[in-house]
Amino acid sequence: MVLVTTKGFNEAAGLMYKWWPKIDQTTTQSSSMRDPLTNEPDPRMPVYFDGEVATDNETPHYSQYKYKLENADIPMLHSDGMRLIEAEAKYRTGDYAGMTTILNTLRAAVGLTAFATPTDDATAQSYLLNERFAEHFMEGRRRNDLHRFGLMKSVFAALNGGAGDSERPASGRPTKFSMSDSEPTYNANINNDLTQRCLPKTS
Repeated sequence: MVLVTTKGFNEAAGLMYKWWPKIDQTTTQSSSMRDPLTNEPDPRMPVYFDGEVATDNETPHYSQYKYKLENADIPMLHSDGMRLIEAEAKYRTGDYAGMTTILNTLRAAVGLTAFATPTDDATAQSYLLNERFAEHFMEGRRRNDLHRFGLMKSVFAALNGGAGDSERPASGRPTKFSMSDSEPTYNANINNDLTQRCLPKTS
């Protein structure tokens, strides 16, 4: 799924349109998505958009450019991810200053401007999740983060300027991927019901 979003392969999928305004057109293949906090190019999120369209001959093809080859190594764990766990622990205890120190250290390592310590929970959460998105770009963490923080409904409801997206409904959508058939087969504690496997759902 990572590979088909990459410029040079079949380009059957691309980055979600939510992120397009943060990606500038280029021909150098060395562009980065802009950081939502400071609008600076964030090298943790390599992207490529040269104005061409995808295989449907209609949709602009915004390509991730972090994993460009079939044998690219996608990490399961890395040290910056561990620092983000520390930052989240501080966030959850209300230590926004401690959280910000960790996040700004990670930002400084890639040349991004530091941000001020947030004073309210919503802002602190937004900063934390923005940094998790950037550090774990294309590593498959985003959906689980939205599930863990209970944000699936609000994020999808905000698509298209708040009008939502008919193909990606905010209400009633599963908030996690379904388990495999083998899981309910061998685990007596799981009800083998396809309609229940993705629960909880957004309300």
